[in-house]
Amino acid sequence: TINPPAGWFKTSSDNPITVTAYNSPNEDQEDAEPPLIVYYRPHLEVQVQENPVKTLEEAAAIFHQNNKSSYENYTVAQENKTTVNNIPAYYVDLTAVGKGIKIHGVCYLMVKEGFVINVCGNSLASAWDKNRGAITASINTFSFTNYPCGLLSIICTFNSLLF
Repeated sequence: TINPPAGWFKTSSDNPITVTAYNSPNEDQEDAEPPLIVYYRPHLEVQVQENPVKTLEEAAAIFHQNNKSSYENYTVAQENKTTVNNIPAYYVDLTAVGKGIKIHGVCYLMVKEGFVINVCGNSLASAWDKNRGAITASINTFSFTNYPCGLLSIICTFNSLLF
């Protein structure tokens, strides 16, 4: 489970590994090449993917490889082992440029029962200072909930989307 920032609304995602996603009700904006203006909603999502990795470092290596191939420019400002709500995690503070838009975000990667769980939030890089507090506070509410079947609820939810 995760508690989104106050006022944020649940949204859908075309990404099949995204189990939940939220957008800010407010769009950030910045000037682009005149007369264009970039509008972007700060975003929070939880992704779950079956993966045989055993360590956080292995999960981080795959995460970096995927992002480097997905963005025009991908830069890691900081990364380290940490916890999210007492769950071992790998923290990545990053900036990425895609389609000319520069975003700043944080991601927490977790490895559990053959799955990699990725909890990320981002906004326009130019608006990161304004959005960082709400995004990180929300990420810090993330937790696993057990179903009677013994599986993690987020994994049960993920599997129910696939079948």
